[in-house]
Amino acid sequence: MHFVPNSVAKFCTSRLWWVLLLVLALPGCGGEEVPRLVDYFDDLEFDAPTDATVEVAVGRYRVPVSVPDRSKPEPEWRQLKFALYVVTAETKKKSLAEAFEGRRGPFQDSVLKIVRNVTADELEDPRLASVKMRLTDMARMQLGEHRVQQLVIVELLDESI
Repeated sequence: MHFVPNSVAKFCTSRLWWVLLLVLALPGCGGEEVPRLVDYFDDLEFDAPTDATVEVAVGRYRVPVSVPDRSKPEPEWRQLKFALYVVTAETKKKSLAEAFEGRRGPFQDSVLKIVRNVTADELEDPRLASVKMRLTDMARMQLGEHRVQQLVIVELLDESI
């Protein structure tokens, strides 16, 4: 058996003790901190509250539409009646109204053209999603991308002629 001096044994065990403590303590140090939702919200900057929105009337329409009927040789004639509103920020209401007044004729002609070209499948959609999308794109081009948030079709009536 080997004899180790008492001071050397104490040195080795104390060193071993410190190394063991460091190894156990390292995983808690400098690890990646998991982001918290509260911290995320604190980092967000809100420049200004969202603008209140208003609806600006851009006309009431009665549009005759020819819809092909697969069961009949002749198309079916229907009339779509509706009111159209543009949703915009309250701060842009005046400039939107002025833009509409300046382009009233071309705007209304474009609405008629889009609605007259509606298909039977599009009329089956109760929300008229594809028609609204085309109308919204046209309104943004004519009245200004920054003014038009969306279009609202109300009082929709679809009747046979």
